[in-house]
Amino acid sequence: MDARGVERKTDELRELWVRTLGGLVLAPVAFAGALVASHLYPPLAVPLFVGASLVALRAMVAFVRRHLLIEDLALDPEALAIDEVRRFALRAASPKRRAELADSIRRMLEASDGQVRGVEASRAELEELAEALEDGRLELELTEAVRLHRMATEGWLPFYGPAASAVDARSRLRHILDGFHGPPQAT
Repeated sequence: MDARGVERKTDELRELWVRTLGGLVLAPVAFAGALVASHLYPPLAVPLFVGASLVALRAMVAFVRRHLLIEDLALDPEALAIDEVRRFALRAASPKRRAELADSIRRMLEASDGQVRGVEASRAELEELAEALEDGRLELELTEAVRLHRMATEGWLPFYGPAASAVDARSRLRHILDGFHGPPQAT
């Protein structure tokens, strides 16, 4: 993504935020109007309620679209220049999230107990990844932290999914493992 693309995505995120906030402000007012109208002028209550519901729904859609866009953008190193995207990536790479991911991987390995083909085919890489996540001296590239976060939130599909491929899973893990770097060397 070039600088122009970053600017367009920044504008899109801002627009989605404005829609979300607008809905959060307008929907309660319209719901209150529907409630008041139900007592003062009942024929107006239903249209106000429907309008308030639509405004609230639109705000929720904008909120979800914004979150998904931020998550997608966090996989692009150039998009990390956008504050919201960078914050999301930093949360994905935080020590707390790394510890949670390492724990999740260890539980997955323990639960497999030699039975889950996808997990067992990548056992060595998963063990290496859990150790790297727990090693506070190692830095994880932000885009790789997001990639790992996504894999975990999607239920570790490369290991459990019906179309899981051991080669693909190991390749994804190697890519993430290559994103770990030691502390900068003093010169």
